[in-house]
Amino acid sequence: MATTSIVNPNKQKNFYKLLFCGSIVPEIHYGPFAINWWTTSIQKNNTLPYRIGMKVQVELSNIIFLMEIVLNTDLKPGFSCEVGEESIVCETPSAAINYMYKKITNKKGTTYSGNVVLGFDNLEVTNELLKDVDFQPFMVTLENINIFIFAIGSGWNANWGGVGEGFCSSFTSRFKSESCHFVQKIIKNNCIIEIYKGNECIANFNGATPTEVWKKTGVLKKYKGEELFGVSHTVVSNEFQKYQQQQSTTVTCLPEEWKNREIIDKIFEDNLKKKIGVSGLNWYSIFDSFYEQKSSIIELTSSLKKIYPKEHEFTSRELRAWHTMMSRVGCHDVTPYPKENSKV
Repeated sequence: MATTSIVNPNKQKNFYKLLFCGSIVPEIHYGPFAINWWTTSIQKNNTLPYRIGMKVQVELSNIIFLMEIVLNTDLKPGFSCEVGEESIVCETPSAAINYMYKKITNKKGTTYSGNVVLGFDNLEVTNELLKDVDFQPFMVTLENINIFIFAIGSGWNANWGGVGEGFCSSFTSRFKSESCHFVQKIIKNNCIIEIYKGNECIANFNGATPTEVWKKTGVLKKYKGEELFGVSHTVVSNEFQKYQQQQSTTVTCLPEEWKNREIIDKIFEDNLKKKIGVSGLNWYSIFDSFYEQKSSIIELTSSLKKIYPKEHEFTSRELRAWHTMMSRVGCHDVTPYPKENSKV
């Protein structure tokens, strides 16, 4: 009788290399289907992102495997595993590494954890994955409903334990006899519910309060709207207050404040200074140049090439630090925007 062993590849020396950390894409990682892009940390009781473009190299049984996270057409992550010219994309990292391992080695009794292969049990790797993450989503439960909180909000509403403007959560339940994805938002003091079947929004409702909007759906009537949104949960209230405290220590500004060197120098110190690979870099010239151009769009890569030495090779850590810096000064990675909300 064949036996299956679950192997921790961390016990193998020199097995792992993080090639690219990948990117956090706000529309994906904090969008309606955010729950697909976060996984539970192996070491701590929190979440880690599946960053688009993250790529690792692992050596198993003296064979080099390349794993990469890609964006599938269904807005879910895909996990690519490659050995030489052989490759496959699966819905989970475990499926990808184990399919390819068995195909290449013909060994059927060994099983690897995909998240471990990605390095999610490695503290250095997880710290790198979270360096430019402002908010880690989390889960709370309401009986048998798992509510995923993917935006904590910035407003304050005493009736809901503090959470308010910008709060978003989601869960899976039945609507018109079908399993659906419920997305809940608080925008401009308006409570919104969007119901998805697959990637299609099949219904949406608006109301002044969570209870009012949930009454309009006609489902899950045994619960209060605040409970279904998650806003009344003690964990949510505590996380909101913790997040607000963290944000209060983060220095940010708007583009019209770029001439205030005290503020922008502080943002540079906090986010970029220790991560750029060149001393004496005239980093502020990027912001000066912005005001001299007519377009409201900054193409970051070409702008950086103008201030760095020609032979400089950018690291993923350095580029992420620049993106964090630009987000802190009021830029957004979307188009089009007026100057007060610029695109990087």
